Amino acid sequence: MSTLITIYAYKTNAVRAVVDPDDQSQQQVGVMRGDVVTLSFTDPRAIQFVVGDYCTIFGNNYKLNKPAPFKKSGNNNYQYTLTLEGDQYDLLACTYLFLDSSNHFTEGKFSILGKPIDFMNLIIYNLKRMYPDSDWSVGTVDDGDYTNIDFDSQNCMQVLSTLASTFNTEYIFEGHKISLTVKQPSSGVTLQYGKGMALQGIERTNTDTTGTVNIITRLYAYGSNKNIGSNYRSGAKYLRMAAGLYVEKNVALYGVFEKIVYFDGQTLTPEIYPHRIGEVSAVTDDFTFTDDSMDFDVNLYLIPGVTAQITFNTGQLGGYTFDINSYTAATKTFVINVNNTDQTHIVPSDLFKPAIGDTYVIINITMPLSYINDAEAQLLLAAQQYIKTNGNPKVTFPIHCNPLYFKNNNIQLQLGYTYRLVEPAMNIDRQIRVIYYTRNLRKPYIYQPDLADQVIPQPALIKLLNSL
Repeated sequence: MSTLITIYAYKTNAVRAVVDPDDQSQQQVGVMRGDVVTLSFTDPRAIQFVVGDYCTIFGNNYKLNKPAPFKKSGNNNYQYTLTLEGDQYDLLACTYLFLDSSNHFTEGKFSILGKPIDFMNLIIYNLKRMYPDSDWSVGTVDDGDYTNIDFDSQNCMQVLSTLASTFNTEYIFEGHKISLTVKQPSSGVTLQYGKGMALQGIERTNTDTTGTVNIITRLYAYGSNKNIGSNYRSGAKYLRMAAGLYVEKNVALYGVFEKIVYFDGQTLTPEIYPHRIGEVSAVTDDFTFTDDSMDFDVNLYLIPGVTAQITFNTGQLGGYTFDINSYTAATKTFVINVNNTDQTHIVPSDLFKPAIGDTYVIINITMPLSYINDAEAQLLLAAQQYIKTNGNPKVTFPIHCNPLYFKNNNIQLQLGYTYRLVEPAMNIDRQIRVIYYTRNLRKPYIYQPDLADQVIPQPALIKLLNSL
């Protein structure tokens, strides 16, 4: 099989060079961990590589985003080491911008209240803003609650990392399609050590979690402090689980390892609090609207000395919060006050006003008991999912593959897929994901993978991604 790689000149179909990679050339790719090819070779020619030159390897596009290092060791002997990056690295160069007062996308410091799809759509808009001829698009996006996220000069890759953490999921690149979901289909392949088998060696290592709890068996979970009032559960300041103060898992196996998590929207977690998503059914004027489905009298749940407010989730007022001037229970009609905290966007106005179908939530009230009960149940489910996902020891299994077995059985590792890992002497027989691997360019059946249940926390990944 030919290992020659054709490199094309930036923004053209002209061939820059056809090169033969050496044995050190490899692809490095991981779940939320980038996709980089290190291409090293020797050539008698002085080749003028430039930023933007590109090639295709293993069916994926790679681009030179940095000047190409070279070493001249003779009149006709140049040694090159090119670092080529997958298309996803375009997101590092693209800033996550929002509308300014002139309705242009120039604002880098802003807040958005939205669902996962709203944040993802803005990523795609910015990519098309910067790369108008590209075909970037949104793939599968898991649904989630409306969440307010602050942004300050992040690039689109950093935003993807924030979204994955906030909504407890992963981002996935499939060509130019970006998904925000967890995909872990089964490969149907067994990886086992032994003569004539897939593995030549297996290790188990602890994931570096310095300063953090590596195992969680007891989780104290709290929601936010919104809409619970001062008399909630004998003066508790934050939403709690009705079933108790904590949830446990695997205590008998590992002992007690405690952790506290606040689902308050402030620490890359979704915000859980008692609330009702209302919908505008009629509009009288810029300040007055009706919600025919309103199921309680707001006036009965006001907090003394606290001004009740409405935050719009969608529509022209999406993300804005307004003091409630009055609520008429008989007609289910709200009157809101003007929001003039931002002098460049005084709302409501003729351009920014309520409309039928807009959704909203009420804050700074004590919600009816049924809503508090629902929120406590949601918090319990979130806590159970958190300890299920994050509670087990954080370990990885670096494995040493048998190249001949992979070649003879035509096995190509698939990132994110699960594989059956078997090591009888260590009582290991389980499904586990491939989260990272290197692959040799000259001998593509030579892999060095890492197997793990959990991907490295996203903030650390961004540092890694920027350093590759």
